[in-house]
Amino acid sequence: MRSIFRCFVITCAFWSASWFHSLPANASEPPVAILVDGFGDCCTNRMHRLIDGLRGLGVEFPAIQARGLSGSDYTDFTVPWNSFSGINQGFSVDLDPQTHVQQAIKDAASSPGSGSLLGGFSSLANIQDSLANPNIIEKVMQKVRKGSDSQFVEEVSAFVNALPKDRKVILIGHSFGADSIMEVAPKLQHSILFLGAIDAVGSAGQRSLNRKRKVSANVEYFFNRWQNDKVFPFDYRKSGSFKNCSASLKCDQRESSSDVGHVDLPATEDLQVEMLGIIKELLGEKPNTNSVASEPDKKDVKPTDLLNSTPLKNLFGN
Repeated sequence: MRSIFRCFVITCAFWSASWFHSLPANASEPPVAILVDGFGDCCTNRMHRLIDGLRGLGVEFPAIQARGLSGSDYTDFTVPWNSFSGINQGFSVDLDPQTHVQQAIKDAASSPGSGSLLGGFSSLANIQDSLANPNIIEKVMQKVRKGSDSQFVEEVSAFVNALPKDRKVILIGHSFGADSIMEVAPKLQHSILFLGAIDAVGSAGQRSLNRKRKVSANVEYFFNRWQNDKVFPFDYRKSGSFKNCSASLKCDQRESSSDVGHVDLPATEDLQVEMLGIIKELLGEKPNTNSVASEPDKKDVKPTDLLNSTPLKNLFGN
């Protein structure tokens, strides 16, 4: 009887061990990605190739649940630069801020001695000259500045810091969105697998803030691309690199090879393919072909709506 009981116990132990070892080796939760739009809710939502590729890798987008959306549109996968939970940036804007500069110059020309916004600069011939003059830009900024990314920083910090320490985190932002993720990254008590900045722009509509931002050691791979082809940022001829980078794996910074401007850069095919390839290698995973969701509708901000825009963080609200 004892021998029969012993055989039963051994058999049960064998099958229990076999069942345990048949469980998936990687039981950790999937990576999360937070994609952040810039001024006017543009333009990471135009990165369809990247979004689809990340979904194919099993990456989750917490912005969908945080904002109570369905995930049926590409705009559902991205968040505004000033909020993680908001549907949009929260205020209407003039998508051509150059009109503010033009009006300031006209005011100065018509009343040069009346203390107008740009008094002393009435002889400027055109907008291009005004954009090259930091004194004019600063006076315009003081006149129309509005908004803050403090809510974004607070909400993203709370969300990411609450994640398990082994949960992979991907942060990608464009324009103001890039500046927002650069601000929140050093405040996180969590490692960041991939931090992607696409033509980062600070609150004065210039890249000067890039020299003050730090890429902290909790970032593993820092990816930074910018364009020097078209106006915006105002100092678009200057380098968009961040001088102080302590990323543990790589600081990958250079001007984009694409001949496009600020608004169109995120949607370029080569940029999206490059980013997706790096992330795929960092994750060390093959595409999850068994759970690829249906393609969202291509509802996003049209390029034609923003071709003349010069987005300025903390500005132009009503």
